Amino acid sequence: MAEKRVLSKKIRFEVFKRDGFHCAYCGQSPPAVVLEVDHIEPRSKGGTDDINNLITACFDCNRGKRDIPLDKIPSQLSENIEVLREKEEQLAEYKNFIKSIEKRTDRDVKEIEKAFQEVYGDRSFTDKFVNGTVKHFLKQLPVHEIIEAMNIALSRKDDHEGVIKYFCGVCWTKIKSKSDPNYERLNKLKYYWKKQPRGSGYLPIEELRLWVGQYSDEEIKRAMDTARGHWGDLKEILG
Repeated sequence: MAEKRVLSKKIRFEVFKRDGFHCAYCGQSPPAVVLEVDHIEPRSKGGTDDINNLITACFDCNRGKRDIPLDKIPSQLSENIEVLREKEEQLAEYKNFIKSIEKRTDRDVKEIEKAFQEVYGDRSFTDKFVNGTVKHFLKQLPVHEIIEAMNIALSRKDDHEGVIKYFCGVCWTKIKSKSDPNYERLNKLKYYWKKQPRGSGYLPIEELRLWVGQYSDEEIKRAMDTARGHWGDLKEILG
């Protein structure tokens, strides 16, 4: 005689939880009844232990059904089938959505590469550059701004490696400027301060950020010219 297979406690709990701890046939729940897990298609008829072939039944309903297939699908099972069907439909829609995004991204990459190849027609983007850099930029910026960054880089640099580096710098500046409206102003002022003839060039970013909110760029530059690279003098001028 074949040994009867026993469902694990984990599987039984998952079935109980899915069915709300109610008998699928009579609707009763503990402590009024003792719940068991029943096979919708009996094992003796080829039914499996897959969770979708299992349903919650109380002791009395389960013993009354024995190995007789269901004539009527319990409401919990019917609802579960609808949930599974909805999940499948949503998954299919999600996959289609992801595919459409991937197609659009590939199209945008080609447009950016086309701008680069108008000057360097014999060169193409590497897969590493596309997947690690260009696609990242496309998640942060609209494609027309990235193409604009490429055109700026092409107008400033004479070699393809320099163009790529400058292009990346422009894109990063655009990305950071979106999260910090003063990012570009701060960078220009830091650069202006570093060009001063004397002193350490020390300039705390938080102090500069405070001054940017209080003074115009021209006022800050005039103060920098007066301080001539001395941080202490600059702080005394701007407060």
